[in-house]
Amino acid sequence: EAAEADAGHEMQVESVGRCMGEMGDGVEVAGMEEGFFGSWDKAVVITSMSGFTLVRYANFNDEDGSRLEDWVETSRVRPLPPHHPLVASELVAGMPLELFLNGGWWLVSYVGKARGGHSVSSPYGAHSQVPLKRLRP
Repeated sequence: EAAEADAGHEMQVESVGRCMGEMGDGVEVAGMEEGFFGSWDKAVVITSMSGFTLVRYANFNDEDGSRLEDWVETSRVRPLPPHHPLVASELVAGMPLELFLNGGWWLVSYVGKARGGHSVSSPYGAHSQVPLKRLRP
């Protein structure tokens, strides 16, 4: 069963890598740097070659104020997910979600309804109360 899961993951990475060569494609890039590990940040593909993709980040600027561009391993790039609005009545405790925070999407687990929003927790133990519009499946 674990081998099937690994094979599925490899297929996903491989298919993501094949479709990232188109200039202008909207993508998300897995954050690997300190403070960003575990986040997915919106970017646009500039070009791709030899297992690497040059992206322009949507929410990060370079020192000169221009949008930050960076070569990243293509395996860290995924297509933008389709927009599926969450329905509060369908949320259950423990459900994996992503939270929009500090310009990127972070993996969280749904805890429950909270005053003024919804309570979620990160894999690192941080808890937040957020509006539904900042969560996605």
